Amino acid sequence: IPYNCGGILANILSDGVEAWTISSSIEQYIVNQEVYDATQTWDLHKSRTINYRSLTPILRLLNENFPTGCIMWAVWAMTNL
Repeated sequence: IPYNCGGILANILSDGVEAWTISSSIEQYIVNQEVYDATQTWDLHKSRTINYRSLTPILRLLNENFPTGCIMWAVWAMTNL
């Protein structure tokens, strides 16, 4: 999963299972695991141009009650600013 896609998925995951239109939380679990696993493969030393107008959307994902994929994506995003 590329970085930008991971960010979109992390935000969707943060809405919680009740916000998903799919039939069960199993799919949310799978997507969460995919986002989490993807963050483990991204190169921290690769040069990127990442611009944000505000850190608020990223910081919002650092909620301990959110799925681990959300949190890992947010940590990775903050690390690469």
